[in-house]
Amino acid sequence: MTLERVRQSVRRTLGGTVSYRAAARVANTYFAVRREGLSGLSVLRMAHRRGPEASLRLRSLRHPFVVRPGSDDVATVVTNVFREEYGQLPATFHPTRIVDAGAYIGDTTAYFLTRFPDATVIALEPGRESYAQAVRNLAPYGERVTLLNRALWNSETHLRFSGSETAASVASSGALVETDTVPGIMRQFNLHTIDLLKIDIEGAEAVVIPAGAGAWLRRIRMLLLEIHGADIEGALIPLLRVEGFTCWQHRSVWYCRNTKIE
Repeated sequence: MTLERVRQSVRRTLGGTVSYRAAARVANTYFAVRREGLSGLSVLRMAHRRGPEASLRLRSLRHPFVVRPGSDDVATVVTNVFREEYGQLPATFHPTRIVDAGAYIGDTTAYFLTRFPDATVIALEPGRESYAQAVRNLAPYGERVTLLNRALWNSETHLRFSGSETAASVASSGALVETDTVPGIMRQFNLHTIDLLKIDIEGAEAVVIPAGAGAWLRRIRMLLLEIHGADIEGALIPLLRVEGFTCWQHRSVWYCRNTKIE
């Protein structure tokens, strides 16, 4: 936690400066080599040039993982697999029922399935291209994963979805997508509780999380939440603390543990 506070202080001071970007590149290199050896460097190089899709065989993942060089795919592998942005969990925490909302191409889902061999994951990804790639990446995990081409929302409806890669989000125009809710998922899959709920839904967390106050939030053991904007953060973190969560931040992810569930 102390190192994370130092990192956040440095980020606030240097922001997007050349020095900060250089430090980020050094950190990415360190984690890539630490996790994958010298082959991790070849993955980093893919981030800077377009090319035909590549199937990565990583020590960090149980099965090969397909990425598009020069796209956001590579950055998500570096961030979520090499740097384990969603993996800074207590050593005693072993989730078996996981929901991954905003699964993109399946990177965090594959990470969770590899790290927790007894877990099953329900993953939601509304973007058509990302969903299609996630299907390919997660197929080797078989019945341990259920992938839904849906967006997480506060009601079961249809919404417009626009944008590409990791910037895709609910919008006023774009493709029509089906939505699902946390209670709906729990009913559909007969879940009384969810051990780990990961949410990275490009601002829609401002709609989804408040809908769980006094209700389904109390059946989530651990919430991993990427928040998009200071205003949303200022509204959601106090709400979660009132709901009984202890919250701390690692990089761009808020870790919120429910203290009312044993």
